[in-house]
Amino acid sequence: MACGATWNPPPRGSLKCNVDAATFSCGAGFGAVLRDHTGRFVAAKSSHVEGIHDPFTAETIAVKEALTWLKGLHCSSIIIESDCLNFCTAFNSAYSDYSYVGLLIKQCLSIANDIGEVIVCHVKGSTNRVTHELARATGSVFALREWVVIHQLVFPVF
Repeated sequence: MACGATWNPPPRGSLKCNVDAATFSCGAGFGAVLRDHTGRFVAAKSSHVEGIHDPFTAETIAVKEALTWLKGLHCSSIIIESDCLNFCTAFNSAYSDYSYVGLLIKQCLSIANDIGEVIVCHVKGSTNRVTHELARATGSVFALREWVVIHQLVFPVF
């Protein structure tokens, strides 16, 4: 499912999570940015994964980690946007793939089912720019980072 070429807020009652991954010589990093129906920042997360060099695998792990994080935040109506067409197509397909990445996608589907309503859409890379920069930043900072909004202030969570 394609969501468009420009970022648009989700419908009222839903949250939108943009997810992206970046690969480096030492592994991969990912970023996830969560926003509400007004487009306001709700939370973000980034991390580094050692030993992953394949972009499709990195993007799939990024969405799996984002879904796990969203489940922990008790979100129930989520739109996931990714610029990885292969992931979006595989997630929305009825076809079963038993490769390593296919099994990761099955894990994503299982977590999404636990969450409730999860829609996965493909977007152009330019739409995912903030998340892309967050993923790229993990190449120089290996620490897991999480940011949440508390009374209109943003605090890093360590």
